[in-house]
Amino acid sequence: MERALLCSTVSLRDNLLLADLDMGEAAVLSLEDGVYYGLNPVATRIWHLFEESKRVSEIRDLLLKEFSVESDRLTRDLIELIEQLAKLGLVEISPETTA
Repeated sequence: MERALLCSTVSLRDNLLLADLDMGEAAVLSLEDGVYYGLNPVATRIWHLFEESKRVSEIRDLLLKEFSVESDRLTRDLIELIEQLAKLGLVEISPETTA
């Protein structure tokens, strides 16, 4: 598994369905194995940012504007979430590519 870095991009895997629920939460269904995963409101916001093919650093910067949290803590928590989602097979981490 690729490690998430600030210069990485994160993409959602195929065969996933997202259902937005009440109060900002969401459920993700993996069509591959039939497992549901619950997302809290912050994880749901991050999931929607993954849909925009942004670098991890861009996602972090947007979240820093939206939430009252220290940059270092948000960076650690974001990278940890990305790596957990990758381990579950829900996202793919791609290293920065040079043009």
